[in-house]
Amino acid sequence: MSIPVFRPTIKRNDMGNVLTCMISDVIGQGPLSDELAHTMAKYLELHNGMAVSNYFNALALVIDLMELERGDNVIVSSLSPSMYLDVLNARGLNPLFADVDPDSGALLPNQVNSLTDKNPKLILLHYTLGIVPDLEQITSYGIPLIEDLSQAVGASFLEKKCGCFGDFSVMATNPESILTTGGGALILARDKKAYGKILKLRERTRDCFYMPDLNASLGLAQIKELESFINHRKEIASTFANAIMRSRHKTIIQQDDRGENIYYTFPVIIDTGMKEARKYALKRDVDTYPAFNHSIAALLDEDESLPNARNLMLRCLLFPCYPMLGRKNIELISKVLSTLP
Repeated sequence: MSIPVFRPTIKRNDMGNVLTCMISDVIGQGPLSDELAHTMAKYLELHNGMAVSNYFNALALVIDLMELERGDNVIVSSLSPSMYLDVLNARGLNPLFADVDPDSGALLPNQVNSLTDKNPKLILLHYTLGIVPDLEQITSYGIPLIEDLSQAVGASFLEKKCGCFGDFSVMATNPESILTTGGGALILARDKKAYGKILKLRERTRDCFYMPDLNASLGLAQIKELESFINHRKEIASTFANAIMRSRHKTIIQQDDRGENIYYTFPVIIDTGMKEARKYALKRDVDTYPAFNHSIAALLDEDESLPNARNLMLRCLLFPCYPMLGRKNIELISKVLSTLP
């Protein structure tokens, strides 16, 4: 059996919280989902938040909190998930596509600047593969900001945790996420005023939008180990980075040293054919996945105005990088990386 690209970091001890919830009177939306949102907000040095049933709902609801009007323009990185377009279209909003740094995949500030003449009302910032862009420059334009921490929970800029730069943040907690609840997402508010908007939203939101306590109980167990998860990923990525240096390929790296990125997975920019590299890895029982198959850039494949994003979409391949790999698998993946054709 091959090593999967993604695997949730769930330990036997984590199941204690889940079993306790299962034998309680409440497994649907209840106090644990509120506790999860509050605990994560505290970790990120934010005010508070709410836990919802899925990532799409989280994106839709957090955009509602910005009180935009139909027809307003929203800046998005072209390597953001294609789901962004579904959410924006559902709200009658127009996406403005920005290109990315060719070596890191981070949103380029000069691309944001070039779009300011179109009067954007929001930047929906995706921290692609955990890389942190130049937040100082991006926020200097005065455009309201939502931060998507789904691939970057725990990342920072100027020693300030990501999530503190916009009014709201959103964070998926799916099985492939750094912190998982088995499915769902969090909406987090930077301050008391922003959280007040969340409370008003809850008054008119149906219960089906909320994360069940059964899922939240797993997330609460995971938060206790979050720093360990992050550090373990960093150690594994360091080993893989040394291995890929012995090949003709390279990995994506954090370009701005004011930012500290998170290793959501281990990306490799393939110098030769991606198909050949995938076949080689799979023959040695290592699964891989094209990093941006489900990105906006994949839908705009013929758009020549986004050359950097298109290049990364065609060449960037994801390798496994998570705490549950174990030493034997880490050694195997390192060998594959160092000998990639």
